[in-house]
Amino acid sequence: MAIDQVRDLKRDAAYPPYEGRWKIFIVEDTEQMRAEAANSLLKVLEEPPANTVLILLSESTEGLLPTLVSRAQLVRFALVPAAEIVDALTAQRVSAAQARYLAAVACGRVGAALEAATSGEEVLAKRNEVLRMLRTVESGDVIAGLDAADAVARQKDEIERWLDVALLWFRDLAIWQVAGDPGLLANLDRQAEVVAGAARISGERLSRTVDAIEQAKAALRRNINPRLILETLFIQMGTVPRQPAS
Repeated sequence: MAIDQVRDLKRDAAYPPYEGRWKIFIVEDTEQMRAEAANSLLKVLEEPPANTVLILLSESTEGLLPTLVSRAQLVRFALVPAAEIVDALTAQRVSAAQARYLAAVACGRVGAALEAATSGEEVLAKRNEVLRMLRTVESGDVIAGLDAADAVARQKDEIERWLDVALLWFRDLAIWQVAGDPGLLANLDRQAEVVAGAARISGERLSRTVDAIEQAKAALRRNINPRLILETLFIQMGTVPRQPAS
């Protein structure tokens, strides 16, 4: 939410409800708000208008101003186990292998998984795009890495989703290296590529890549320039040593 949207909210909240007893405002992705907008919203929370409820949605409290958290009533919503989401998807005639991936991408949200299942090939196409880009980045070509960073940065609101898909892929590579168990893979429908990728990358490189992606996600939540974040990430991914040939 931008500062102008917060100002609109404050103006609307100042008026009493037109119908019914309460006015309810829902603020999504609160952790992504810039400091200026968050401080402006804080003033509403400190002195909320009568008969007004503000609901702030956030993945966690980590990226929120402590003053926002201290003035709100925290309500946690538990995530649904992946196995239950897979069952819900297969009941909708989604293949078991694809259901595993959609459940993983949904991160415990049944509604998101069902929406992805009905959106055709969009979610799977996003994964294909991410995997193509990762192959380009892993080549070690700095110019190609910078071009890839520019292409992903242009996606704006999709950047964190892009990183989540990449993180899920590298998670599967790590699982295969350690356990070699298909039953643990999120990308079960791409098992052959997981096996090949796990053989191609060293455990050290894999660990560093996962850490770098996590750091990139944290930097995004701090509103650091997305292109700079991605350039740094892709250069790191392209310069970590590969698995020695046997």
